[in-house]
Amino acid sequence: MDFLNLIEDFEHIKEIDYRFFILGFGISILFLILGYVFGKIAEESHLKSLEKGEKEFRDILLFSSKSIPESGQLVKEPFVMGMVVISHDSFSGFIAIIRKLLGGEIKGYEKLVSRARREAILRLKKNARKQGSKAVYNLRIETSSISKGQFNSIVTVELFAYGTAIEKTPYENPA
Repeated sequence: MDFLNLIEDFEHIKEIDYRFFILGFGISILFLILGYVFGKIAEESHLKSLEKGEKEFRDILLFSSKSIPESGQLVKEPFVMGMVVISHDSFSGFIAIIRKLLGGEIKGYEKLVSRARREAILRLKKNARKQGSKAVYNLRIETSSISKGQFNSIVTVELFAYGTAIEKTPYENPA
């Protein structure tokens, strides 16, 4: 084999590499677009269900105070909790990585944590209502990152809301 044949073979390999690069790039862009579309649909659906649930359970009062008023009566099993594990879509993750490299606020993660907080509190209120509670005292919220993505970016977050449920609040009229 002479030198010219080697160069022709190399040009052929280079042409194939470009095609694979373009194909891989196109597939990546397609997945980002699909992640954006389906992520938006899922997020909007979740936000609507949160609004509906928050309206339904707005009568259950929440207090961060550790002390329960003397007139408050504990339910049979006063410990109530709500837990949620939630993840963001691939597009938000991609934008977060870029934002992390450039610096600044990562709004996608703020939305993620806000949705998770609202969902955990809603689940806590559902459990409180099952117990016959009118209020929850000593409300606490714990967060943790369950998995980490590329560049240590949060992919999944867990929120755990808990408190002490009482049957009667000091704000109720005596029956």
